[in-house]
Amino acid sequence: MNVVMSIDGVLRDPSGVLKTEGLLLYKMMKATCRVVLLSSMSLDMATAWLAMNHIADYDDIISPVPGLEGYDLTIRQIEIARSQGEVSYYMDDDPAVITEALRQGICSLLFVPTIYGRPEFRPDARKGFRKSWAQITEEKTRQLAMKAADNRINRQDDTRFD
Repeated sequence: MNVVMSIDGVLRDPSGVLKTEGLLLYKMMKATCRVVLLSSMSLDMATAWLAMNHIADYDDIISPVPGLEGYDLTIRQIEIARSQGEVSYYMDDDPAVITEALRQGICSLLFVPTIYGRPEFRPDARKGFRKSWAQITEEKTRQLAMKAADNRINRQDDTRFD
């Protein structure tokens, strides 16, 4: 059974950090299937990233096709994977690519980690619910000032026994 999985989005977030949920999915698939990875990075960069994250047991990597990027690149990489053998499952985090894979008759899995279960947790969400660095430092300063003014903390005559 051949499983094709996108490195970008399933194993790796946009900033290059390993997604543990994706790694668990990869390891489950690798236990019983042949796993082919798709990457938008060059073959050397993808191999280095996988090695740095202790992923060495993949079966193949399909590197970028020159002149293509994004949606078109991924669709072309899926076609390349299909030319090398039957694709039993395809896994990605892009709904548009999943839709196209389903249209081509490939059983597909849309990977959406629970951290993105709510829209405000997504990296592209508006950040209104988070405090800015200035707000955090103001709050810390306010708390330190309150602590400095607290006589219970500064009272030293309670600790003298003479």
